[in-house]
Amino acid sequence: MKDFPWVIFIICLGFMIIILVSNHKSEEFRYRATLTTMTESAEIAGVKSLDNSARVESGRAELTESNFETSFQQLFKTNANAKINPKDFDYQYLKATDGRIKAVRIQITDDRDNAYKTTYVADVQ
Repeated sequence: MKDFPWVIFIICLGFMIIILVSNHKSEEFRYRATLTTMTESAEIAGVKSLDNSARVESGRAELTESNFETSFQQLFKTNANAKINPKDFDYQYLKATDGRIKAVRIQITDDRDNAYKTTYVADVQ
């Protein structure tokens, strides 16, 4: 009977550790699932937003910004594995000297003000 407070303390400490670890793992899953969805959506949106009328030269393809942004947002919302409410989509384009898009950096800010970033490098042949 004299060890009863110590046993209760160990049990409470165990519950607290279980709650903290499960919260951490669920947040880690949310982060990784969101980044994976962003990367996959960016790759698919890159292929979908090709401007086929600009394919006059072999090995050259151009992405259109407006098509890329709309298709990325649609794909991201339909393919999301974790519950995320995007508040803001930010796109930064790296362009070549001739004006075509070489890469796109995408940043999504959710309702918790967490920033998720990924980069899509356009390597379409």
